[in-house]
Amino acid sequence: MPVSTCRAWGKTEPDAGPLPCRRTVHDKEVPGGPRRCRAARNPCRRNLADKPIFAGTGDVIGPFAVDHAALVALAATLGLAARPGRALRLMTEGPAALDLKGVRIVPGLLDPTAQAALLKELRALVAAAPLVTHSTPRGKPLSVRMTAAGRFGWVSDRKGYRYADRHPSGREWPPIPQPLLDLWALLVPGARAPECCLVNFYGEGARMGLHQDRDEADLTQPVVSLSLGDDGLFRVGGTVRGGPTRSCWLRSGDAAVLEGPARLAFHGVDRIRFGSSTLLRDGGRINLTLRVVT
Repeated sequence: MPVSTCRAWGKTEPDAGPLPCRRTVHDKEVPGGPRRCRAARNPCRRNLADKPIFAGTGDVIGPFAVDHAALVALAATLGLAARPGRALRLMTEGPAALDLKGVRIVPGLLDPTAQAALLKELRALVAAAPLVTHSTPRGKPLSVRMTAAGRFGWVSDRKGYRYADRHPSGREWPPIPQPLLDLWALLVPGARAPECCLVNFYGEGARMGLHQDRDEADLTQPVVSLSLGDDGLFRVGGTVRGGPTRSCWLRSGDAAVLEGPARLAFHGVDRIRFGSSTLLRDGGRINLTLRVVT
């Protein structure tokens, strides 16, 4: 029988339909089998033809293996070494992951305490390399403000989309914060070390159209994404433009990994649910993407 998962970290329930919601599963025995989530007053929207899925759904592919040395290292760099098991919402066997058209979604990888600790690192990063509003080659400003860390950053202007070794101000990019390097090691332990961490800030009304990450030299290396702040509606398509897509809401602390055949999947953020998180005082969403450039 197909199963679905909510945000109860690996707990599953029989799937009475194609879409579970992301609410907590109540594992109480009731006539007819395990109890479904309490979504009757606000049911999940159904997938019709190629319309997106709005419930954060996918096929359950977890739990994925967790390297405990990497887990402890991540907790330590976030200042949470005394209680890594509580600070990170990772059980011994790891959280359940979801497959969204080949993209691995790991819900709630960081809990609010760990998110707040990481946010402090990001404030220092942005102080060294301020957010910039880039434009398309045609001169249209992007709605997302950006900066970066690492050996390379990503820029866009009349000259085109490209990686650059310096911030538009002429400064060198700051180093990638250690917690993000540890997060990379936790999620993709066999990959080369990341050379760029792109920081995207979505204010109210910001979005990111469907695109591929294909400016990198080695497309066998994964891309790891981490969401902080307000919910974002993440859409994934195939490796060619057009065709059916699937969507899910990424919440603060969720991670996504583009790897294997899905490394070149078209993806984007349709919109954010402004004010849905309390992590950022004035609202908004931060998306961090780690990748190998060379």
